[in-house]
Amino acid sequence: TGQDGFVDFPQFDQGLNELEIPAFEWSLDVLLDDPSVDFVATRYGDTYEVYAQRGYVIFRRVNTAHGYEYEIVEEDNNPIAVQEVDFAVELSDLLAIGDNPNNANWPDEGYVEGDPRLSFPEPEDDSYPFGYHRIAAYFDHPDSADIMINWKGYAHSVSYVGNHGSLNVIQSRSPLLMWGKGVKPGVVDEPVQQVDVAPTVAKLMGMQPTFGIDERGIWSNNVLLRWQDGHVIDAALDGRTPAHTIVIIMDGLTHTEILDKYENQPELVPNFSRFFDEGAYAKYGSISNWPSVTYPGHNVVGSGMFSGHHGIVDNKYFIRADDYRANPIDTLLLSESLFNTYWPGETLHIAAHRNFGSWNPADGEGVFTAALFEPSTLGANKASLEFRDESGYVPFGGLGAAWPLEVPGPNPDLLHTSSQFMQFLQELAMNELYNLFDNVLVPRPTYTIMNWITTDDSGHKNGPHGPQMTDVLAYNDELLGILFDWLERWGIDDESAIFITSDHGMQLGDPTRGGWPPDSLDAAGIKRSADTYLGVYLAVPVATFEPETVQAGVETTYTVAVTDENRGLPIAGATLTIDVDGDETVVITGEDGLAEFTATAAGEIDVHVEQADFTPSDYTIPTAK
Repeated sequence: TGQDGFVDFPQFDQGLNELEIPAFEWSLDVLLDDPSVDFVATRYGDTYEVYAQRGYVIFRRVNTAHGYEYEIVEEDNNPIAVQEVDFAVELSDLLAIGDNPNNANWPDEGYVEGDPRLSFPEPEDDSYPFGYHRIAAYFDHPDSADIMINWKGYAHSVSYVGNHGSLNVIQSRSPLLMWGKGVKPGVVDEPVQQVDVAPTVAKLMGMQPTFGIDERGIWSNNVLLRWQDGHVIDAALDGRTPAHTIVIIMDGLTHTEILDKYENQPELVPNFSRFFDEGAYAKYGSISNWPSVTYPGHNVVGSGMFSGHHGIVDNKYFIRADDYRANPIDTLLLSESLFNTYWPGETLHIAAHRNFGSWNPADGEGVFTAALFEPSTLGANKASLEFRDESGYVPFGGLGAAWPLEVPGPNPDLLHTSSQFMQFLQELAMNELYNLFDNVLVPRPTYTIMNWITTDDSGHKNGPHGPQMTDVLAYNDELLGILFDWLERWGIDDESAIFITSDHGMQLGDPTRGGWPPDSLDAAGIKRSADTYLGVYLAVPVATFEPETVQAGVETTYTVAVTDENRGLPIAGATLTIDVDGDETVVITGEDGLAEFTATAAGEIDVHVEQADFTPSDYTIPTAK
């Protein structure tokens, strides 16, 4: 932290250093020729750079007492200049801004020619809410990539019918619905971000101010969480404190879709409608983290920190210091060790225990918190995905405990069987919640966060506004009705609050214009750490020379050390092509990454370095002055 009280975000290996500039420039040329790429972003020192075919912007984040400001250093047709939050909120408005130039369709998924949902907005017609803020926050963490690729919103269909991950508003807009004790009914018409959810929950629960970092990046005594990138949505609170707060993350659900169902098919979602009619909701939805993907997004909701601050920067990423590729999205389980704030951050579980004490079975004091099939687990007394149950009563999946028969099984009529399995997981989560609240061995959870994942699977397989989503939302609505009934049966409906949100948005892809940008890098011979999604960790060989300069006309033996820029480890088998006054010599590094050559040079010596796992790089040994 600087002496001015602002937190510092030093650049370690994230973003670019001078050695990576040639590989970056080559990558940029390749990626901007790829029609599936919206833009490429990086950090260089204290500036952030965004490049697209249509233009570029270089900006700087500036600390002020009023919050971060963003100074444009240089721009030409700024590709993320439009950052409107209230952009195309209604489904009809969203469909109106796109077109379908290739007459694409998904007939097997219920989208036939002429379907108005086959609307694919171009990037220049889109919006990027809080774009500067979210890009800068991503590159704060040492584990962030060198460069980040942002897909065009419609270009992801190579993998799924619907997808997410991009900075644009469609893939970043989550719903935020609030109901119950302490919630002030009405419409929140201010811009809201997902980092605002945790502070709002913290205040609702009655947590007290503490010392930490606020959304301005300033050390403060007025935060509720020790690292708080957002603020309390005061317009949604009435000052009362519930005994139980439940946060339901309906993975991948878009604000636009549930708003459309409420406005046009309320009979389908009567229990969702209670949130709109009796509670509070964010008028424009709530803007997610970037990248707008699962594991970062869940942990944003559960901590109030951007992924560049809580440390799970992507679904797949490279931890350079440990030479380890983190892959929480595929492993699913036991991922909380990746929550690496690097600064004094915490989850709502930890904050609840800091404020109210952690439940102690010896004396029955303290509060109990739960994460049910949910990735935001650190500090939870009960965490399904970590196989942790401090109650000793509700094991993973609730196996062996009482089974509430009113919870429906998966809908057998769903188009995709994978979505039926996801509904089974939701059934297990509801079973766990029932047993935690209905037993007499531990106190009912003060804070519960749970993941209802079928909306995400349905959005991927059938699109965010597809026919299957209608069935899935009807199922989720039935679960909400059961939850309302349980709270009433237990006599705690007037002592409870429920939040509904998601980890990210979702967008329909154009099957005629799909693409996977890393394939373009591979085809060009640009090497990178494997399988880190759209975050590119450049694999660059670093060559150092001893002596460091050429003594013109003097025969000299040079030792070359070639190491991995990311890990600092020696690179064996690197081929060095050495140009001495137009004559070339080739040497190869040994297991220790070292090679030697002897030369008498009239001037500087050029060295070209190649190795199968690294991007070819050029170095020069300068003439001594």
